[in-house]
Amino acid sequence: MKRLSAKTYAQLYQVSVAAVKPGQHQQVAQKFLQLLRRHRALKLMPRILTHLQQLDDVAQKRIRVAVTATNATVADSLTQQLQTIFPSVALDLTVDPTLRGGLVLRVGDDEIDGSLRTRLRRLHHHLTNA
Repeated sequence: MKRLSAKTYAQLYQVSVAAVKPGQHQQVAQKFLQLLRRHRALKLMPRILTHLQQLDDVAQKRIRVAVTATNATVADSLTQQLQTIFPSVALDLTVDPTLRGGLVLRVGDDEIDGSLRTRLRRLHHHLTNA
């Protein structure tokens, strides 16, 4: 028996939910979990959820921005600034005190690393290899 990918399971779930009335979504979710258990695919659940989130982002025309910052206070002001650039934005914030300062932004496949940690690494590399 061929195993289905997490992406395929996510697409199947999305189609199933779209085919029923809103009051029946819980039943679809329960049957979906039973299906995953029968197929021994519960371990795929984190990846299925990621794919479902991506499918929802596409449907809502939403841009997902992953932000790594030194503290959580950055989120509000950054969200407001990003909403001036993107019409609909969802912010995934990760707090990492080892950055020492600055931010790391990921939009799709693009990454902008403006962290102090990276700047110090580059300076160290430049000074030791000069």
